[in-house]
Amino acid sequence: MILQAAEEYGLDLGASLLIGDSHTDIQAGRAAGVGCNILFDPAADAAGMRAPDHAVVPRLVDAVRFIARECG
Repeated sequence: MILQAAEEYGLDLGASLLIGDSHTDIQAGRAAGVGCNILFDPAADAAGMRAPDHAVVPRLVDAVRFIARECG
């Protein structure tokens, strides 16, 4: 679906971001070449915690802050 959307709408996936609520969402974003992948996990204990290829945030407001700080 990510690749189809990129083709239909002319998206630059390397300059795009994905917010998902499962590790499979992050895997799909990584596989598609999405530049900034964020896992929304309400059980996470640290806002903006970095994994090797994505961030983990417990609240959507933390995702917004992370995007402003790291995905610009």
